[in-house]
Amino acid sequence: MSEKVVAQHIFSHQEVLRALIREKGLHEGRWGLAYELTHAATNVNALKEGEPQPTLTPASLVLIQRLALIETQDVNPLTADAAEVNPPRRKSRTRSKKSAK
Repeated sequence: MSEKVVAQHIFSHQEVLRALIREKGLHEGRWGLAYELTHAATNVNALKEGEPQPTLTPASLVLIQRLALIETQDVNPLTADAAEVNPPRRKSRTRSKKSAK
């Protein structure tokens, strides 16, 4: 990372998942995170064990392009039930006002 870090907030996959469920207003279904990845190949100067100078070496990069919420039936630590995370709000009962006589 090239920029100077002033503050940092670290989130687990479950925290991100729960926040996205709330953000999207989902109230039902079991949801998980999916990642759209792309792959790139390049050459990098890498210091190999036992060699005094870096050597140009083929390398692989995996880039995280986007996140997605996917509805699933899987129950595991990487999924969450929207009904528990973001239950629908109960409609408040409106009391009728009696007119004064």
